[in-house]
Amino acid sequence: AAVQSAPVHRQRSTATQCQTVAQEQDASIDGNPASAGNGSTFGFACDSPEKVHAWHEAGLAHGGEAIEDPPGVREGPAGKLYLAYLRDPDGNKICALFRMPAA
Repeated sequence: AAVQSAPVHRQRSTATQCQTVAQEQDASIDGNPASAGNGSTFGFACDSPEKVHAWHEAGLAHGGEAIEDPPGVREGPAGKLYLAYLRDPDGNKICALFRMPAA
């Protein structure tokens, strides 16, 4: 039997704000209408690249789908980040990250 979670009621979070903006602008990366798993990303920080990689491996082992580039360092306006992305079995896009120390 599938596990069902109870609805969670909380203050409007950054993830919700990003999703709402994407839905209002219909701004998804792949051009399809923005939805819970398209046009939004749920992310969380880890305290090491190894934990990001372990999260990614565990997610794949439990039905997640690898998306975007493989886990690794990416550089952008926020500096160097070790990132990993998955899409969970419900279609939600999830990211784990570790902010690399400045050199």
